[in-house]
Amino acid sequence: MALINTIREKSGVAVGAVAIGMLLFIVGGDLIGGRNRLFGRDGNVVGSVNGEKIELPEFTAALEQAKQNFASQQGRQPDEQATGYLRDQVWNQLLYKRAFQPELDK
Repeated sequence: MALINTIREKSGVAVGAVAIGMLLFIVGGDLIGGRNRLFGRDGNVVGSVNGEKIELPEFTAALEQAKQNFASQQGRQPDEQATGYLRDQVWNQLLYKRAFQPELDK
């Protein structure tokens, strides 16, 4: 009986501790994680060069095009290693397009 009374008396503290823990988990994950939704970071941007954003749909479209080119040239779909290489190649092309090409055009 004494144990039940102790649990009843301390339940408010336990619920409060759980609520604070959940709040810290949500806010902390948002602060530490890459996709910050609470404080206005755009989760659709994968990078920025010279103040110009590289958005996820553009990167994904370029990667899919590179995968299609690979499949048509090699006669097979790219494996995990080839996909990593294609991902790096597409990223470098997007960087070149935004960073070096404007300077070369001058």
